Amino acid sequence: MNKPVIFIDFGGVYFTRATPIYGIYSRKFGMPKKRVRSAMSGTNWLNHSIGKCSEAEYWKNVAVSLDLSDMQAKQLRNALYAYSKPQKGMASLIRRIKKKYKVAVLSDNICGWVGFLEKKYKISNEFHDQHYSYHHGFGKPNVNLFKRAANRMNVKHSDCIVVDNDRVFLSGVKKTGARVVLFKDAKNLESRLRKYGVEI
Repeated sequence: MNKPVIFIDFGGVYFTRATPIYGIYSRKFGMPKKRVRSAMSGTNWLNHSIGKCSEAEYWKNVAVSLDLSDMQAKQLRNALYAYSKPQKGMASLIRRIKKKYKVAVLSDNICGWVGFLEKKYKISNEFHDQHYSYHHGFGKPNVNLFKRAANRMNVKHSDCIVVDNDRVFLSGVKKTGARVVLFKDAKNLESRLRKYGVEI
């Protein structure tokens, strides 16, 4: 194995997950949590995350599904984007790894959220490269997202380590010859990477 490129997921790995927003806003809007989750995820999320619909179209679909006013939809959008924060220890770990290895984002996030995170955390300064589902037309757990990102970086699958919290996605990635790490926390990730020979 050559010096690896390390791919890092966002939601649930580098950043905390924002799924509690479903419960918070189901109570605020007085509707079932399942209804809020369905409107914000599923086909609507997938289409936006792979570039098949715009930011405006995505949030219009959310508003129509939940019968929200423009102001309520904007409130929900802002709350979702602001909810996630870097996981404990991840920013410092990535900075240490980045000194010796290429580290890239591999995420099926949506463009508006990524733009918000960039403004707040300057994530482009934290990673050598960024690969999002809307760049490649595939979302997780479709392994083509990883394949296209690796190809664009001109790196063999076997020279990659992919860190994610999606077991199904990692199962597919592993079949390509890449090494994988199911994320638990920053301390465990450091230990797993060291076992793969990564010098931290």
